[in-house]
Amino acid sequence: SAGVINPMVKLQGTDEDRVDNVAKELVIMHALMDPQSKRKNVQLNLEAIYPILIGKPRDASDNLYPDTGNFYSDGSSQAVVSGILVEKVSPPINSSVKNFLRRQGMHVSRESAALTTTVASSISSLLGLDCARLWEHGDLPEEDLSEESYLWRMVQRDPPLPAMDLNQLRRLKAEMRHLVPKIHEVVDRVHADKLQGGGGLARRGSSA
Repeated sequence: SAGVINPMVKLQGTDEDRVDNVAKELVIMHALMDPQSKRKNVQLNLEAIYPILIGKPRDASDNLYPDTGNFYSDGSSQAVVSGILVEKVSPPINSSVKNFLRRQGMHVSRESAALTTTVASSISSLLGLDCARLWEHGDLPEEDLSEESYLWRMVQRDPPLPAMDLNQLRRLKAEMRHLVPKIHEVVDRVHADKLQGGGGLARRGSSA
């Protein structure tokens, strides 16, 4: 989402970078994708990566309201398309990731792609995977989410940017529920591949 990507625009690949948690997760993802990564001499591999792309909430005047927007056409991907994410490694983020992995007993080689991946390429590689597109669906059943629900109270207490109303939150819940069978398809495909001796990381999932 734009809320995930846009804060990374501030990263400049210098010692003054703040430690962005999403950027850390992407570096950790690359570390787990590295076939040389080990934990106590046991090789580690992610079984599957299936990112979920989420666009911006649509305005109430939009014909498709309250559906979420198209990540690729509503401006959510602008930072990626315009090339303003820095093509440099962020030292504070790498240092934080190395400390985290060390605490988990995980060894990552100095030459690992995880430690040489730039801020821009970490996002590009994520979007290069087969991603679920939350906005691609037909009619969805209404979700029961009351004004007294814990989720709605949390949204009111800490509003997202851009803001969401209750109808949009209900639709977001429905859209996420709609993805569940597709997520199971990805997991089933990975397990089938392992049984057939594929053994490697299934980096491309079911098309959403």
